[in-house]
Amino acid sequence: MDQARQWADKALERAGSITNQDEECNIGCAVATHNLGEFYEMEGKIQDARRKYKDAEQLAKKVGFQEGQVNAKAGIVRLKELEKAQK
Repeated sequence: MDQARQWADKALERAGSITNQDEECNIGCAVATHNLGEFYEMEGKIQDARRKYKDAEQLAKKVGFQEGQVNAKAGIVRLKELEKAQK
């Protein structure tokens, strides 16, 4: 999981240095951000996961990536269920 997180972080870092990002790059950023949310979710870091899912949803919405929006919202719903189970 650590290597996967490093890959996602590096992908976002590299994308940030691209001045003319195309649709594919923007979708890749949304996916990488979502993946970071999943890693945090697996580790039980709910607040960090929520932040990444919200970021991923905003990125996906910005570029019209419907599947990304749906997946990010599903992640947020899962986090709400995890919070309920922890109480």
